[in-house]
Amino acid sequence: MFDQALTFLITQLNQFLTQRFSTSEPVAVLSNLANSDGSVPAGIENRLVMALLNVERVDNGVMPAPVRGGAPMGPTTPALKLRFIVAASFDAKYGDGLRALNAALEFFESHPVFSLPDASGASPAANQLVVDMVSADLETLNTVWTTIGARALPSLIYQAALR
Repeated sequence: MFDQALTFLITQLNQFLTQRFSTSEPVAVLSNLANSDGSVPAGIENRLVMALLNVERVDNGVMPAPVRGGAPMGPTTPALKLRFIVAASFDAKYGDGLRALNAALEFFESHPVFSLPDASGASPAANQLVVDMVSADLETLNTVWTTIGARALPSLIYQAALR
């Protein structure tokens, strides 16, 4: 479920960014920011990188589906909160990275609610994705980048609630 949500978001963001910067190449990618050995993953240079930081289950106060014979009678989809980072991986083109990151900020500020398509992509489902920016102080950012195992890059942290 959350993989589809992030793929959906990166697609929407790229549609906005490719139009904004008049390019046919994707400006943003869904990727790790560092390989397990600490090296930089292929394909993220001169791109915005969206990476999942955390998935949390949200207690929305809804009772679980009734159980009959040990099995739920209906589907039970938990409400989830995704935390993700959007980082500018533009070593040689720092200014371009900041412009792309600013455009991503504008996109998510102007489009905070998304209707997710169903699994077949045919029509919108009742599921919504609500995206909010997360304020993080320098200590928190340092912890995030240390945990990721990458050097710090200009970045934005968001949370997306699946409803």
